[in-house]
Amino acid sequence: MITATSRPPQTVESLKGLIGWFNHNSIELIEEYRRLEERVDDLKGESRYEVTESKSRKLKGAFLLIAIHVQYPAHS
Repeated sequence: MITATSRPPQTVESLKGLIGWFNHNSIELIEEYRRLEERVDDLKGESRYEVTESKSRKLKGAFLLIAIHVQYPAHS
């Protein structure tokens, strides 16, 4: 008869195996999560860079139009 205090050897070994599997997979999942976090940060950085570049191009275009307008004012 199995009681609360008795542990058949195969049950103990099964539990050890499950704990080992869980620990191994937990470590892999943590590493993958960190890798994905870094990738998200990289993508956010790229996105910010693209937005900054787009704004920079628009500002340069606006300054060029202002410079042309100042240099060659429209006759009223």
